[in-house]
Amino acid sequence: AGAALIGLLLFEYWVAPYPLSPPDTPAYYATLAADPDPRAVLNLPMNYDRPGYLLYQTVHGKPLTVAYISRDDPRTLTERVPVLQHFRHLGPDIIDGAPEQVAATVFADLDVGTVILDRYKMPGGDERTYTEALAAAIFAGQEPLYADERITVYRVGGSGEPQPYLALGPVNWGPLTTPEDAPAFRTLLDGGAEVSIHHAPERGQVRLRYGYDAPASVRIHLAGDDASLATGTAQAGEVVVDLAAALERAREAGLATEPLRLDVRADGPVQVERISLDVDAP
Repeated sequence: AGAALIGLLLFEYWVAPYPLSPPDTPAYYATLAADPDPRAVLNLPMNYDRPGYLLYQTVHGKPLTVAYISRDDPRTLTERVPVLQHFRHLGPDIIDGAPEQVAATVFADLDVGTVILDRYKMPGGDERTYTEALAAAIFAGQEPLYADERITVYRVGGSGEPQPYLALGPVNWGPLTTPEDAPAFRTLLDGGAEVSIHHAPERGQVRLRYGYDAPASVRIHLAGDDASLATGTAQAGEVVVDLAAALERAREAGLATEPLRLDVRADGPVQVERISLDVDAP
């Protein structure tokens, strides 16, 4: 009995090696580590946060555009900036416009230098078709920096002339909602929310389309200023801000113009369906 008890104790406290798998890190990341370009890496797909990208960072050592957080956070740029929004939702957000036209400017503003597509993380469906199609449109006519059976790598070049684009503010925008039989929308929450215009042109218009189940007052003014730029009072419709007037008011009030920040407020949970930037409008 004593021998059996000793044997049981030895078995209980036996430290046995646990079978492990080697980290699944593509060999290219060691090459990237030797690249002198200090700019950030954008890993695709990014329709949700993947901890594997943190593992790869331990090899290449570059900053990450998108990594992994333990919960959804609407303040992250993935939910607020075009191009990142498109890759995140596998489609457009409420900001209207062609992402491939502003991608170079967005990447330059975010200091993104390398974009890496990992097909092992894109099993099929929109996750693969949309991600690859948008990347192909962004880098049309550009040869990949590296490609193998798993990954394709693009180097982000110069942005050229900065293109104006819109971005959502960090708070009070509800999550993107996509009904089957109605336009996608974000609910404007209490306290108001911001829309910023990056590289705002001297002439143009910002149009905000909204809907509500009752007549609502939607007011837009500059962040930090009480003077109204535009107001809507209908149950549904558009509120239009003239950029020339907004820039003039910002300069008079001593407010920043890069980016130009608009504050959107309403007297109810208005559903904002689209925000567009028309640079050709007088």
